[in-house]
Parts: sequence; structure tokens; C-alpha cells
Amino acid sequence: MYTIEVTLKSISSTTVSVQRKELDDAKVLYGELLATLRGENGGLVELTCEDQEDKKVAFLGADVMAVQMTGKGRATSSGRRPPGFLAAELEGDDKKDGED
Repeated sequence: MYTIEVTLKSISSTTVSVQRKELDDAKVLYGELLATLRGENGGLVELTCEDQEDKKVAFLGADVMAVQMTGKGRATSSGRRPPGFLAAELEGDDKKDGED
């Protein structure tokens, strides 16, 4: 399973995620979301999840702040680590706090 995480700027940096079973499908969705991030689609974006078929999410393309794709076996938003780009920064902050 491949996870695509989208961080939205207008909702307190909320991260939403959906899964794709195949790498090629994940790459296509990632590319579409990158185009949205570049400003090519500021309208409504609707995503569905292949892991949880009843999971659907919609948001404005103009609200996309970051997009990340993770592969099989990686910690995702359903895991114990925080989702996306914030995880690395938070882990770095924990190390700094321990140094004081």
C-alpha cells in the first residue's frame, strides 16, 4: 500500500491521507497533486482511498501546502509517528530538547 499525504494550510496545517494499492497509481495521484500545488488547479479536489473504500475527502486545491508519498512498510498517519513532513522536524526538536 502506498500513502499520499496532503497538508492543507487553511485548516491549521491539517494532513489528510489516502492509499493506493499500486505504485503507478500512487505516482499518478502524486503528480496530479503536485500540479495542484503549482497552482494549476485551485478548485475542488476530491480523493478516495483504496484501502478504506468508504473513505473520501474533498478540499480546495488552493489550500494544498505540501504533498508526500510514502511506500510500503513506512510509518504513515495511522502509525505512531506524526504524519508527513512534520515528523522529521518534531523528531529533531525532541533531540534538541534532550541536549539542554
